[in-house]
Order: sequence, then C-alpha cells, then structure tokens
Amino acid sequence: MLYAILWKSNANAEIASLKRQLSECQNASDANNPNVINCDAVVTSGGKGVTRTKHVLGSKSGLVKVQYDMQNIPDQIRILYDNENVASTDGLVSGEGNLEWKYEAKAGKPDFCIVEMSAPGEHTVWDYLLNCPI
Repeated sequence: MLYAILWKSNANAEIASLKRQLSECQNASDANNPNVINCDAVVTSGGKGVTRTKHVLGSKSGLVKVQYDMQNIPDQIRILYDNENVASTDGLVSGEGNLEWKYEAKAGKPDFCIVEMSAPGEHTVWDYLLNCPI
C-alpha cells in the first residue's frame, strides 16, 4: 500500500511537470507563428516588439502594393515571400510610405507572404494595408 501512495505522489508530480512543459512549448510556438489574414486588409498595432502577419495572396499573379503609416515614432516593415525579403523600408522610418513587389503565383510555391513589423520604440503606433495582387 505504501508503494501505491508513493507511486501516485510521483505520478502527480510528473504529470504536473509534463503539463508545464507542454504549456511552455505551446506559448513558444504561438510567438513564432504569425497571425493569418487575407490580402486587402488593414493591420494596425502599437507598442514595442515584432509583429508578424501572414497574408494570403491567392492564385493570381500581380503587383502587391503596401501602404503604411508609421506615424511619429520610427518603425521598420519587411515583406517576406518564400523566406526571402522582397520589399522593406530602408531601416526605421516614420510617416507614410509605399512598398511594392511582383508576386508570381506558381505551383509548388507559397500563396502567402509574411509582413514583419519591427517597433523598437515604446508607445509606437503603426498601420498598413497590403493589397491583393493586381
């Protein structure tokens, strides 16, 4: 009977440890996985850090235009397609601007891009619109 009590005690501690590890793994995974939205959507945020958003582009090739407003506190925007930087601001910028790149929809290639916003300053506010390919 004593063995059963010790086994139950150890099992509960092991289960608690495994649950904690699973939770930590899920939180790390969520931090690395971007939000997913369609093109022709406005994305807004603020605050210090890096925000990654996955934009579904579809199966039509064309020019993708991005209109951004970094307002007063400088931030940086990078557009990644197929793990390559296809457009970005020249470092940290403030105010309004535009970026564009040519998307070629091909079989076996991704139908999405990742927009990475880097905001190193406190109290930053920014927004952008990523248009669907035209």
